[in-house]
Amino acid sequence: MDEKYFRAIYDSYFEDICRFLNYYSHDLFLIEEIVQDVFVNLWRDRDTKDIQYIKTYLLRSAHNKMVNALRDRNNRDSLLNKWVQQQFEDQQGQDCVDIDDFLIQLQKALNDLPARCREVFALGYLGKLSYKEIAETQKISIKTVDNQMQLAMKKIREYFQSH
Repeated sequence: MDEKYFRAIYDSYFEDICRFLNYYSHDLFLIEEIVQDVFVNLWRDRDTKDIQYIKTYLLRSAHNKMVNALRDRNNRDSLLNKWVQQQFEDQQGQDCVDIDDFLIQLQKALNDLPARCREVFALGYLGKLSYKEIAETQKISIKTVDNQMQLAMKKIREYFQSH
């Protein structure tokens, strides 16, 4: 496969694959990252793969990468939720703090968060919404939700370490 043929394939199928992946996620950053990865792999493996139906190959590759990305995101979210719960339980058990005092300190830590970050965190941990649900209600990307949640956790940890 030469560069001209590859460029023609890229130009022909890039938008189709993006639309296809949009059924799985509306995170444009994630979609474009996956599509780019599919084409990079196609170029890298151009001499070793014998592909008869290029569109089928591209769509299947994109689908597999999207499923893996969504699974990894769900696993990461689940682990983060478990970690937060464990941290709260450990904090309560180690320091034998008064739960009322702990909740007051937690509220102060939450109040110190930037407004958007506090709102996203509240929806996720207090409202028990998934990242996807938060992204849809706030009209932001799932990646932005992830970034805001990570920022909130970092700021809350720093608050408790300094108090």
